[in-house]
Amino acid sequence: MGKTTTVFAILERVDEGKNICTVEDPVEIRLRGAHQVEVNERHGVTFASAMRAFMRQDPDVIFCGEMRDDETAFETMKGGLSGRVVYSTIHAPDAVRVLDRLVEYGVRRGTIGSALKSVLAQTHRSELCVECREKESASITLRRAYPVQFENVSKVFARRRGGCAACHKTGIAGQVAVFELFAMSDEIEDAIVHEASRAALYRLALGEGYVPCANKPRNS
Repeated sequence: MGKTTTVFAILERVDEGKNICTVEDPVEIRLRGAHQVEVNERHGVTFASAMRAFMRQDPDVIFCGEMRDDETAFETMKGGLSGRVVYSTIHAPDAVRVLDRLVEYGVRRGTIGSALKSVLAQTHRSELCVECREKESASITLRRAYPVQFENVSKVFARRRGGCAACHKTGIAGQVAVFELFAMSDEIEDAIVHEASRAALYRLALGEGYVPCANKPRNS
């Protein structure tokens, strides 16, 4: 949910004059100056075929709407290895486990380590009503899970049962996006290439500032 909006918010900040190519299914947001292609499998236009065609147009930035299969994953990572800036989306439980999905698609670990620069995972959580939310002591479980974040924090906001008139008795005022960023480093790249376990990758990522969401995101 919201993956395309996030990607286009990034693309809109690309310097004017850059050659931007996108392949989407369908095209949901129009980006001025970009070459946008819509998937049409009936006419042979797939994510993978569009990615191959883009490479002949010398693009600066590419957006592949979604990595759904082995071929698309291969072409997307190949684009990253060519020196282009490539964005794509993929479904995974959290940012670190995107690596597992790429391996499942047959991408070599050496290719992942060289081509992947970062993974931004996102989900949406209910936003508490500011009129009736209440503070309560943070649970021991939460404190143990995030010791650094709760080092100087003793209370957290919680939803008040019954809500108020402002939130129509729901206690909820809408939704807010929650992100987690998994950034590559030399150590993490080396661990990926040498087939480190998922637990080892989590430890390395946590040591470099990665903060996982309490409830795992679904989209990356």
